Amino acid sequence: MTRVRFAQQLDALNDATVILGEQAATAVRQAIQAFTLFDTALAARVVDEDLGINRMEHQILDSAALLLTLQAPVASDLRRILGVSRVASDFERIADHARDIARATLRLAAPPSVGSQGDLDLLISQASVMLRDGLRCYAENDPILARAVCKVDDGVDQAYAALFRDLLGLMVEDSTTIARATYTMFVAHDIERIADHITNVAETVIYVTTGETVELN
Repeated sequence: MTRVRFAQQLDALNDATVILGEQAATAVRQAIQAFTLFDTALAARVVDEDLGINRMEHQILDSAALLLTLQAPVASDLRRILGVSRVASDFERIADHARDIARATLRLAAPPSVGSQGDLDLLISQASVMLRDGLRCYAENDPILARAVCKVDDGVDQAYAALFRDLLGLMVEDSTTIARATYTMFVAHDIERIADHITNVAETVIYVTTGETVELN
């Protein structure tokens, strides 16, 4: 394989990973919308479409492994290939959490306990910012934006902890809210984990662009 052809395939692999990230981000947005609006039809669609995201991740990982066998890459190319594999896996896990949020919606017998939970709105807002900017920092190979993305994760963790406390108090005060509040806890945990995976993506961007291994989560 010529060097030019290798570079073209590596670029195509990177582009495919960006598309995977966009699909995962769409799944998250739809899953959260399905949960907060109790839209079971949308939730079912998110669950069904997860299989396609899984297949795309497998194709990316297989292609990355093939590139490694066809040419001995230089250090910067090796970091890019390893970065693609890491990021593709994180995007797939993000989509899995979206699927789990959708499944929680399908298991509910009534709208979720989210009406007065301002911390849930804050959690969703901050995680959504991380998802948007995390995808952009990967697509643009921007280590500065990647570091900024990681800083938002502290706010996500704080919002999650506050929501958890509020929901526990709600369940103690009114036992009829236990089932719905429990599902809200599950969903909040999925959102918090999505933010963690975005932090992983940002850390990988820093590694690929600078060679520096960091742990910012």
